[in-house]
Amino acid sequence: IENLISTAMGGTSFDIGYVGEGQASYALSPDVEGFPCNLPMMSILALGTGGGSIAYLKDGELKVGPQSAGALPGPACFNLGGTQPTVTDANLVLGVLDPAFFLGGTMQLDMAKAREVIARDIAEPLGISVPEAAWRIKSMVDAQMGDAVSRVADKLPAEAERVVVAYGGAGGLHACDIAAAAAVKKIIMTPFSAVSSAYSSSLLDVGHLYYQRIDQPLTQELDAAAVQQAIDGLMREAERDMRGEGFASEMLTSELQLFVCSQAGGSEQLLHAATDFHQQSGSLAQVIDQAKAVLAAAGDNPEQGAQLVSLALMVRAAVPHFVQSERPTEAVEESAAVKSTRPLYVGSTQDYVNAPVYDRTKLGPGAQLTGPALVESDQTSILVPENWELTIDQYDNCILEEVRA
Repeated sequence: IENLISTAMGGTSFDIGYVGEGQASYALSPDVEGFPCNLPMMSILALGTGGGSIAYLKDGELKVGPQSAGALPGPACFNLGGTQPTVTDANLVLGVLDPAFFLGGTMQLDMAKAREVIARDIAEPLGISVPEAAWRIKSMVDAQMGDAVSRVADKLPAEAERVVVAYGGAGGLHACDIAAAAAVKKIIMTPFSAVSSAYSSSLLDVGHLYYQRIDQPLTQELDAAAVQQAIDGLMREAERDMRGEGFASEMLTSELQLFVCSQAGGSEQLLHAATDFHQQSGSLAQVIDQAKAVLAAAGDNPEQGAQLVSLALMVRAAVPHFVQSERPTEAVEESAAVKSTRPLYVGSTQDYVNAPVYDRTKLGPGAQLTGPALVESDQTSILVPENWELTIDQYDNCILEEVRA
């Protein structure tokens, strides 16, 4: 899948990125804590929304976040000193979380405290029940996050199917309702979704990125000698650094990132090129055409010529990777994976239903179940709402899809 939206929800934040046509999202002039930065980095939209986000009333209206109880004192149900209602407290009241099986049973949650703070700060002032107040808290954060996901999804090609990869410790609790709010109908959760950032580092090669200012018109008259001199200097620096990390020169692969803009002015755009693109007229012509295309797509006028502002040399060395083995799908008796049932609050009926709770370790490739249901492991929990279906694919990924008629 070449177009993906990534969502990471933990205790304090909700972070959204994307991959468009196989390329990770980049911000060429990112904003860092309100300060513009002239160093390209991953484009991540971060919201102050997580399991620890505090719910409160302002002028009689419910608000959630960006203030967070963090891990300490944490949500009231952690029983570590937290005194304000949070998203985690709401999930506990709604039955999304099991008070006896948080973090695989290594931590007990206090239902009474969760209900107490939600009643005091939200339910009683609004004249509603505690479960309805908890539902409103969860619905509000899901709507906020869904709106943000939708804004990021708009950066993908218009014809691309919207697919979310959801991760983070709280990702599975909210993924489907966030997706529904963002008009996303398919979600992927890997077997390591709760620790996806750490897991993903095991799939990366070692790499370094080096920048050099060029400032030349990107034409067939490009000063190839000056470009080569810049690349040679960056390569010497890369070989020195990689040698210090135990990688010989013959183990390295490299490519260029070119930062171009219209000579008429406008924002910089990124494109990829081989390290010898400047040495042959045919390759150079292809890069010039690519530059015109990305500038036109950005709304600039490429007909006035493109400027090669700077280049970056990406140097990589391959290392052994963890490989998720493929397993054959087979007929699975899903009922054998049900470990219990639990009252789960369902918004459409504004009442609790007895929902099955599945043991994630007993759901293998080919397993399929429909909501409302809960899937639990010692790492995380997944809420499968009504009108959603969960299947396990041959790589042990959870695939969640909306099945609303």
